[in-house]
This record gives sequence, C-alpha cells and structure tokens, in this order.
Amino acid sequence: MERTNLLLAKVLDLALTEGVSHWSLSFSDLSLSDDYATHFFPCVEWLEAEGLIRVGKYIRTLDGIATGSIENISLTVPSRTITLTLGDLPFSWQDRF
Repeated sequence: MERTNLLLAKVLDLALTEGVSHWSLSFSDLSLSDDYATHFFPCVEWLEAEGLIRVGKYIRTLDGIATGSIENISLTVPSRTITLTLGDLPFSWQDRF
C-alpha cells in the first residue's frame, strides 16, 4: 500500500498543479524508482474511476510495464471538500483551494 499511496499522492499533486487544463503524464514525470512502475496505470485508472481526474486516453507501449503515457488529463474540481488519507500522506482538496 505504501507504494500505491505515494504514487497516488504524486499524481494528485501534479493534477492540482496543472488544474483543469489538459496535460499528459508519463511514469518518468513522477521521479520514482522502477519499483513503482507496476502501480502506474492502475493508480491513474483508480483516480479516474473515483472521479478525481478525467483521462482522454491511455497510450500503452510494449517497452515495459509503465511505458507510454496518459493523455488529456484534467482535474475534476469537486463541489465539496474531499480528504483522502494515503497512508501517512493526508491529502485534502480544501488545503489546495
């Protein structure tokens, strides 16, 4: 869970930095070791399924587990305060707006 939580926090931090604009993400953007690679696509898919981000498309290549990119990501701005606890990493939308 610790690896998943850190990866989720890094993606959300980038999403909050980029805001509602459309942007792209690749595993190398997260500055994490390859130990986290298997969690990359599943974590972003989870964030999308939970409605925290929107994704235009996933581009997966055959060069490895986390190769490719995720295109046209945008943050969904919730109408209420959401607090996620990612292990020891509390994360709150209220803290960011």
